[in-house]
Amino acid sequence: METLPGEGKYIGKISYFIPDEPKVKESVARLFMELEEEKATVPTENTISSKECNIEVLNGGSVGGLATKTQKKLEDEGYHVASIGNYERERQNQTRIIVRTQGMGEDLKSFFNDTEVLVQPSNLPDNIDIQIVLGLKEK
Repeated sequence: METLPGEGKYIGKISYFIPDEPKVKESVARLFMELEEEKATVPTENTISSKECNIEVLNGGSVGGLATKTQKKLEDEGYHVASIGNYERERQNQTRIIVRTQGMGEDLKSFFNDTEVLVQPSNLPDNIDIQIVLGLKEK
């Protein structure tokens, strides 16, 4: 968090904040550069490759054949999709990646829009390590 560089001034009888544009640009560049560096240095030792896992893909959206399309996309990238089907509950806005343990499923997030990873081992069938419930934003 940073304070926007600038100064307060009265123009007429109204108080305004006047940003110092060159300093704002410097702050933004520095702030975002630091964030990119932090992202790049996040340790990945806790991440477990999903390519070693049994994955189930369920269509929780409204596009017919989406689970099959997703299966092909994942298998083309070397993932093992053990089963596909339709999600039998209400339609999902957001794609959910449900995993057995922390660190699983993170490498799958880039395949989907608006995705969250949830550690919920009790919600998974015995032979499935990762369950992907596709949301309405997937096409």
